[in-house]
Amino acid sequence: MSIIYPIFLSSTQPNDNIPTMLIRQFDEGSQVLDVTITEFGKPKDITGMTPFFCVKQGHHTGLGLSEQKVTKIIDAKKGKIQYTLTKYDMQNIGENIAYFSFRELQKDLNWKQQFSTRDFVYQVKESIYNDGIKDSNYIWTFEEILRYFTEWVKTCQQTYDNWYVVAEKELQRIIAEFHNWILTSQKEYKEWSGDKKSEFELWFNAIKDILNENAAANLLNKIEELKLAHFTLKSGETGIIRTIRDDKFSLNHTVKKVATVEHKKEDSALVIAEIDNQRQNTFFLRKVGTV
Repeated sequence: MSIIYPIFLSSTQPNDNIPTMLIRQFDEGSQVLDVTITEFGKPKDITGMTPFFCVKQGHHTGLGLSEQKVTKIIDAKKGKIQYTLTKYDMQNIGENIAYFSFRELQKDLNWKQQFSTRDFVYQVKESIYNDGIKDSNYIWTFEEILRYFTEWVKTCQQTYDNWYVVAEKELQRIIAEFHNWILTSQKEYKEWSGDKKSEFELWFNAIKDILNENAAANLLNKIEELKLAHFTLKSGETGIIRTIRDDKFSLNHTVKKVATVEHKKEDSALVIAEIDNQRQNTFFLRKVGTV
């Protein structure tokens, strides 16, 4: 059975009207503060705020003992909350100074206090099991650490969820653009293949033989064949145009003498020309030099 203490706590005026509350140590779960928050004598709207119950050790030392999150908000508009004292709120035998702090969670995961009530006092009477603490710095409870960690996890999860919503939209946009690019490319290829594919195939078949042959090796073989055939003159003037080896060159080309150059022949001239393909009908000058 709960013992309920109805109290009015002001954020602007001293709380002198609160009667002394005597709490037996370890009567946890039964000591309930039924609180109405006021400001200048009127109920204060605490919508959007998170209340914390804060306890320190007496007027003399003022050491912090406990800080617990209040989870039961009866009516935020009218400033009504309920808080059940825990064993951490009863660990100090004697006078305890308490107040309620109202905070907002910031983006950096820190709580920012918006306002708090004036102090009020309650007394803790010792039990037969424990004399309580004598003096200490602020005591972190496991529940407090767990609460901070849980709040941090929830905030990180919310931050991740918000990021994922934005990232998912961006990913969907990139995927859609890539899909459109593929469709456009396919359309352009189909249009090209319909107009140019036959022309491309004709051209490719025409040069296929050239691509398959080893032009450099063929040229070296022809040079060696000419050297072995002794078709060149070692010295003297060449008075006539002489075809050494034309490989069908003379069948579809003519030769015309355009000029005479007076020069002592020390080496014989060698000109090797080749028509790469009969269908291409293209003349390539492979080598001009001496033998």
